[in-house]
Amino acid sequence: SQNSQTLHIDGRPLMDVEERTITLHHDWNYIGYTPLVNLPVNEALADFYSKASDGDIIKSQDEFATFSSKGGGWHGNLKYMKPGEGYMLYHQVTPQRPDEIVTFTYPFKSTTGITGHKAAPAKTDSSPLFKNQRSTTMTMIVKVEGVDVQEDDRLLAYADGELCGIAKADVKALDGENAEQSAVFFLSVGGEKQQQLVFTLERDSEIIGTATRDGISYKPNLRDGTTSLPRILHFNGTDTFENDAYYTLSGIYCGTKRPKTKGVYIYNNQKVLIK
Repeated sequence: SQNSQTLHIDGRPLMDVEERTITLHHDWNYIGYTPLVNLPVNEALADFYSKASDGDIIKSQDEFATFSSKGGGWHGNLKYMKPGEGYMLYHQVTPQRPDEIVTFTYPFKSTTGITGHKAAPAKTDSSPLFKNQRSTTMTMIVKVEGVDVQEDDRLLAYADGELCGIAKADVKALDGENAEQSAVFFLSVGGEKQQQLVFTLERDSEIIGTATRDGISYKPNLRDGTTSLPRILHFNGTDTFENDAYYTLSGIYCGTKRPKTKGVYIYNNQKVLIK
């Protein structure tokens, strides 16, 4: 319609326990969100804490968090759950009870709170680094080797030269054998079909590394890496790249002449789009 109109949806707060209870099966579940205010993931899923398994994932269209009992709950770039948004939750049942059905109940939260007390909506972080326009995502928990990572570095994923995911380094203690101060990336990659991915590492808008490992492909709803065993991406630093020369996103030298093939290239540590 050419006329600007406001969409009004009638409804009521879901107060009864039955209305706020979510049933989960093994594997991925599509779930709604019943509280009327933004809540930190750990608070929104507090009733699920004792039932969650290590490696469970909650994800939105753009971000995700994974559960770690050793780490004290949910960790990732999905910090808050928000009214009006849908989520997918991956839950692993125990091998001893493969047909187990798990339920949890959201807390009742509204702008007037419980029993009339005022409940201020939780402040949320800034918008996601990358807004996924694709219908599906895969999640990656990545640790970088070959390049020293700083806290604000960014990991970027590309498919066929198109940007499909960005994550900022999260300096935290990993689980298990990796229990040391190290940077990991919670990378949500958007896509529609199986495609090979390439990765770059950026600092202050300059490319500082390209991934040297091939064979990582996009697959819808794939879970790649955990906090105890992250996906290792091996990078080469761009400090060895020649000045005034073109390289592919995977670090292959293309010469000093402007490439004729369409795509995204690296030139003096900057991304260059050839149309």
